[in-house]
This record gives sequence, structure tokens and C-alpha cells, in this order.
Amino acid sequence: MTFIYMFTHAITIAQSLLFYDPEGQGIKPSLIKKLDKRVFLEAWRSVAFLYNGLHPDEIDNPDGGWPKRLKPLAREAFRRFEIGEFSNNELYCYHEAMKGLEARRVKS
Repeated sequence: MTFIYMFTHAITIAQSLLFYDPEGQGIKPSLIKKLDKRVFLEAWRSVAFLYNGLHPDEIDNPDGGWPKRLKPLAREAFRRFEIGEFSNNELYCYHEAMKGLEARRVKS
């Protein structure tokens, strides 16, 4: 899979999430909870790919950098982790964040 494809795919998923949030108030938790694991995980990984500077543990830190509209998604990821639906690697999407960094790196 090429970086261009992954980047485009991540943006498409992010745009789909924003479709559910036209006012920019944050995606409604009730809608997020309805997503099955595969769909939610794809969206969560897309956030890691596109916003690789955000760390899930910093969700409630005012200086953590989390945009208001993405916080419900992060809270749902933690909820799924706490009930055992997500593994540690699924909550902390290190590989996707690194792929996002690599996709932005200037090739010489």
C-alpha cells in the first residue's frame, strides 16, 4: 500500500466523520458507540495517521492539543479499551502515527 493511498484513505475517513458533525461541536458519542469495531478502529487509526502529534493520554490535558471535535472519538477509544474490546496496540496506534510521519517526510 502506498503512502499516498493511505493518506487519501485516512482523509476520506476523517471527512466522513466530520459529515456527522457539520456544526463542529464534536461527533455525538451515541453515533460513535454504534460503529462496529472494524469501522471504529479504522477511524481511530486514521486520526493517529493524520494527527500523529496527539497522544491518547493527553485527551483531558488542556495543553494536549486535542481538537474539541475529536475528543468524543478518543473517549470512545478509551471506553472500548476499558471494556476489553481494544488491545493496548489498538488504543495506542503507534504504527499508524509513524506511517503518517513517514508520509509527510520529504523524499530527496
